[in-house]
Amino acid sequence: PRHVGSLKKCFGMKSDGLDVERDCLIKMVQHFSSDMDATRSKIAELPWLKATTFTSAALGMASAELALGRKDAKKVVLVVTDGRPLSRLRTAKVASQLRQRAKLMFASVGLGRDSLSDVREWASQPAEENVFNLRSYPSLDKLSTVDALVAAMCEQVSTPSVSAAPTGF
Repeated sequence: PRHVGSLKKCFGMKSDGLDVERDCLIKMVQHFSSDMDATRSKIAELPWLKATTFTSAALGMASAELALGRKDAKKVVLVVTDGRPLSRLRTAKVASQLRQRAKLMFASVGLGRDSLSDVREWASQPAEENVFNLRSYPSLDKLSTVDALVAAMCEQVSTPSVSAAPTGF
């Protein structure tokens, strides 16, 4: 948020006239989809805002999205982040609420020790299974990273017969 008034709206201190996209600089690109090509295309079209990391609002939006999922499906939220949140306290509170409804995982990109410590507290426990510390965004394209994330998200994963999978992030 660029102004204190918008910040208060985004944190829920004032709700009159809230426009999440304008006030909080958060844009909903799409809801659940299995069309990965369309998803990639929509993400690629987004401008890089170079603003703060508004993690608490992102967690709130993820929580709202859970209502759109199947009632019988296991709920998992994966947060990909590369910065300290605007409010560590608010993020901790929203993360705690979200963990009551879903498994909360983080893929942290290039975070330092202090930020990573916070992320470990916000994630579902045990943190060792739910926090992935990645060196860079291209790590997300590696088969070994995707395999590790999917294995951590899903209780049952069937693997194709492959002679050897890549290792390391």
